[in-house]
Amino acid sequence: MHILEMTIIGRNVLSAEFEKLYFENYTKLCQKIYRFVRDEDVAKDIVQDVFLNYWQKFHELKIRESPEVYLYRSCINRALNYLKESERRAEREQNYADANAENYNQRPDLDMIASETKNKMEKAIDNLPAACKIAFLLSRHEQKSYKEIATLMEISVNIVEKHIGKALKILRKVI
Repeated sequence: MHILEMTIIGRNVLSAEFEKLYFENYTKLCQKIYRFVRDEDVAKDIVQDVFLNYWQKFHELKIRESPEVYLYRSCINRALNYLKESERRAEREQNYADANAENYNQRPDLDMIASETKNKMEKAIDNLPAACKIAFLLSRHEQKSYKEIATLMEISVNIVEKHIGKALKILRKVI
């Protein structure tokens, strides 16, 4: 048998095993992860990312336990990382809001500075890439959650986070 044929046959067997593993565990993992993140879309994204990573790096992974245990641990770790990052993001936003409120009360010339900054921000927002601009405006001006934005834009919550992060990075440079 030719080596290419062996690779294709091996890939098909692996594909069938992976498919079985996916269908037997996907829903259970989504339910478990939902208990952590309390957001169905985020839970699905986390589980899908773990399965994708498992599929892409299958030959590199050194799994000592069953694939189910590996997937469960990976999903839990990703959920915990998501929660930590969400907490950090909320803390940064709160610190930013607190700092702005404190600075505003201490500076009488702030109206002029605020007006100039607002104009710079509006121009910078207008120049954002389209997807970043839409996600940013939905988040900041319409107070939509990342989940709502993901639904409206028909993308994953992770992609929404990336768009808003990119927009904030660009806007920070402007300010």
